[in-house]
Amino acid sequence: MPELLARGGLSQLMASLHRCFAFGPQQAVGQGDRNLIAVIGQWRPEQLDRVWPGASTTAAADWPAQLPHHVLVYVDARERFPYLVEYRGAAQTALANSSEGYAPARDPLATFEFVDVQFAAAMPADLFQFAPPDNNFTDVTDRVIEDLRPVAAPAADASAARRAGTWR
Repeated sequence: MPELLARGGLSQLMASLHRCFAFGPQQAVGQGDRNLIAVIGQWRPEQLDRVWPGASTTAAADWPAQLPHHVLVYVDARERFPYLVEYRGAAQTALANSSEGYAPARDPLATFEFVDVQFAAAMPADLFQFAPPDNNFTDVTDRVIEDLRPVAAPAADASAARRAGTWR
């Protein structure tokens, strides 16, 4: 699991899609001079039941508006980079099993589209400089920690405990 912490956001998104959705047949899609592969993913039953128990027996009309019904992904055929991820709601249920489903939907729940992607591009070093602000502050961490500690109960009087017979 530690390797998951080292991944970036896009690789985590793709890993999550792979874990949660089963992808059907591929279809070639052209987009400008780029050759893309389009795939439609539908929920894996065990993953859907984790998100929404009992969903496998629920009709599309009762599907929650905020929960994706299926997902469309465009991946570059050569680079294997995902240029489009589109989450679709229950209103687009028919697209999950049709050839029209390989085109972007009119009203998806969410779409992530990557444009002007550059691989191994040189980044100017001055983009990554940090200058801390000039602000005066007082560190009150020790005082706050001290205020949060429980007040110690007063020590029991040993002679009173002896008289009561509870002291050992």
